[in-house]
Amino acid sequence: MAVCILEPCGYQEADDATALERTEPPTTLRHTVMPDGGSRTLHSMIEFTGQLEVDGPAAAVFELLADMAELHQWNPNVRSSQRISGDRFEPGSRYKSIIARGPVRMTARSELVAVEPGRKVQYEGAIAGFWSVDSLTFEPSGSGTRITFHNVTRAPGWLRTFTPLLNAAFQRQARRAVEGAGRYLANNSLK
Repeated sequence: MAVCILEPCGYQEADDATALERTEPPTTLRHTVMPDGGSRTLHSMIEFTGQLEVDGPAAAVFELLADMAELHQWNPNVRSSQRISGDRFEPGSRYKSIIARGPVRMTARSELVAVEPGRKVQYEGAIAGFWSVDSLTFEPSGSGTRITFHNVTRAPGWLRTFTPLLNAAFQRQARRAVEGAGRYLANNSLK
């Protein structure tokens, strides 16, 4: 999601303002494979999963929440967001967002890496040296839709010691985003 500081992150800005250069594979992010074939989450990871149930069909909810270019409409942590290349719901499309953390503003850059229309989107990106994988999953639930928000973030090396503190702050920000999505959906027609 943004310019990397001190060490390579998932994406960094290239010479062209719309280009991002992948500097590491996302699979190194989250799990270490154990000898028994299982995996464990690395201690330096920040992870959030939140769910929201709303009235309305999954396809309509997907249309309102899944496009990163509209993130500022419902996520109170995001001041602006836009697609800088590609088409809506086209894997490889790139996005730029301005994220607010108190008085600090950071530029986030991300890429849509997977989409199942009406069901799931996944974005990868970096912001200030943090590497992030975000997904939204939309599932029918009774007469409505269950939305699962999932994020895995890795802090830059020099901050990994502080991951527990960063995690506490991130959990509050992520809950605000889920609550914002609920308010946004309540104010929009879901037919």
